[in-house]
Amino acid sequence: MYKQALLCLLPALVAAGPGINPNPNPNFNPSTSNGTFGPFVIPQKPAANATGGPAIGSIDARVIQAMQLAISNWQTDTGIVSLFLNNGPTTMDEAQFKGIADGAFKAEVDELTQKAVLDQVIGNDPRVSLANLTLTNGVFQSVVDNLQIMSIQGRSRMNLISVINNVRCTQILPSIDTYMIVAAEYIGNNAQQRRAVRPNACAQILAGASPSAFAALPGTPAGTPPGIGDGNIPGVPGACGQGNVLGMVANTTTSAASNVTVTGPTLSANTTTPELGLPGFPSSSRACSASVTSASAAAASSNSGKATTSKSGQKGYGGDYLSGRYGNYLRV
Repeated sequence: MYKQALLCLLPALVAAGPGINPNPNPNFNPSTSNGTFGPFVIPQKPAANATGGPAIGSIDARVIQAMQLAISNWQTDTGIVSLFLNNGPTTMDEAQFKGIADGAFKAEVDELTQKAVLDQVIGNDPRVSLANLTLTNGVFQSVVDNLQIMSIQGRSRMNLISVINNVRCTQILPSIDTYMIVAAEYIGNNAQQRRAVRPNACAQILAGASPSAFAALPGTPAGTPPGIGDGNIPGVPGACGQGNVLGMVANTTTSAASNVTVTGPTLSANTTTPELGLPGFPSSSRACSASVTSASAAAASSNSGKATTSKSGQKGYGGDYLSGRYGNYLRV
């Protein structure tokens, strides 16, 4: 059933592409709106029909591959958005600001494509159901709206960056983490663990956040296992590495941690990410194996947009994914 449903869904998702997610409110106009704000009601329990996902080991291999790709793409999308949230306040050129806001907006919309793939398979898992109810309470739409507003109105609406950070750090990113860790459970031992990429602002926001600001999701104050909402989830494989600061500086090489060297993109940022936020880590990283001692990640340069992780030889953060789908984000 899961195989058939997902394979039927995939052509429509591919045809749609990143697309534009219009606000269903006919009165919403991103050219004139001051922003979309809460408060957003945080759900307290999963949907009544969310009684469990498919049996472990019952998922078709092609569906598993689609799930893993969705996890990796979703993480990359969160990284694009977080990079804008880090860089937006110091981007003084109006056209450049609008350009990177537009790239973040398109990435945020594309997250819905990745979410839809996972919903088709594990949407009835109670943890995913609670994460879905959190994302669909209006908070995710507010981020889409506010990014679109900034991409059109520019720096005059830069105040929306802090609005986005406040809800994204406490509600959205922990919900995305939940999708990723639950999906990895269903994928099995070969799953490559991922977490949503946090912007710098999350550290201060989480430090001052009330437990009531979170849904009871894994890795949050009221969740099981509990945490502070930063993607570092006790007892979950692959969560180590959270808190490393990835220094991204244009056309330079910096040391982000004692065992990591990073070549940066055309924009300056410090992005805090679990597992350094790098797609392409080998599967051994899910257990934080000591053999995974280094990774070289290069975000796309303004000319080529190429990046690889040296350990695995796969595409790294900001590689062909960015140049092919959101290349303009780095070509401003």
